[in-house]
Amino acid sequence: MEQSEILRILQSYSLGELSSLDELSPGFVNRIFRLETNQGVFLFRIIMEQALRDLHDEIELLNSLKSINFPTAYPISKIDGEFISNASMGMVVIYDFIHGEHPVVAEPQAMEIGTAVGKLSTSRPSSDFQRRNSINMDACVMLSSALVDAPHQLPDIFDYFIEQTQYLENRIGLGLPEGLIHADIFPDNTIFQGEKLQAIIDFEEACWDELLFDLAMTINGFCFPMNELSYPILDSLILGYSQKRKLSPEEWLALPIYIQWTAHGMLSWHLQRLSQVPNARQERRVRELMNRVSTLRNHEKDLVEYLKLRSI
Repeated sequence: MEQSEILRILQSYSLGELSSLDELSPGFVNRIFRLETNQGVFLFRIIMEQALRDLHDEIELLNSLKSINFPTAYPISKIDGEFISNASMGMVVIYDFIHGEHPVVAEPQAMEIGTAVGKLSTSRPSSDFQRRNSINMDACVMLSSALVDAPHQLPDIFDYFIEQTQYLENRIGLGLPEGLIHADIFPDNTIFQGEKLQAIIDFEEACWDELLFDLAMTINGFCFPMNELSYPILDSLILGYSQKRKLSPEEWLALPIYIQWTAHGMLSWHLQRLSQVPNARQERRVRELMNRVSTLRNHEKDLVEYLKLRSI
């Protein structure tokens, strides 16, 4: 982004004069920068794919979370009271800058993040917030059908994906409790100072779905160091979650499948793009998730028994 464009955007805020802009995270759909002015430090986010309506919903949701003091980075309004600016690379929103770093994956951090996810699961956004989860079984089934004509053919991945989708298709959507979920809680979307959580960020995938989806996705984010499930970290995360919200017997029973499902759902997000355009980084991620889900499926009964003991 040209400096003149950055200066134009800054002029619509009361944040002072530009000192520096340094990229922190070149993501797949966002670019995140550390913005420093003579009045302080802020987070400068370029949104490259999200729809305008969804971005409006995200900002409204974040502002509603202030009422429960949820740990996140809140958007900063412009002089005119609006939050979104248009730029050549996409839309721009500026947020509070939360000092800290992405965490190591360990038991204390898992306890912290579990507690925060449990708190989010008990929040009550406005009744008209009904955005559907972009990761859903209908989309996986549609992708399975479309892979035969995909421009970038990866037969072993495609065969795996189609079979695993069929395996999961009738084992989710069980009528479990629903509510607001973040849907993408990974270390890169959290900020810690040492063992203390400072913020969960990037609510662009927030939606209304089964609450167990959020817990299972967070387990995928925090409980797989070296792509292997760590049971001590898993115990800590679930214990933290249970301090804010207790799982029902049905949720305990379904959790092993939902850990598989959320990993498979992540894979579908990457595969939809990878099947169109080769991308070495995304292919590595897809194969990592394939290995994870295959291992989880092979040891599914063991995990069911393990969690059954924890639920008593």
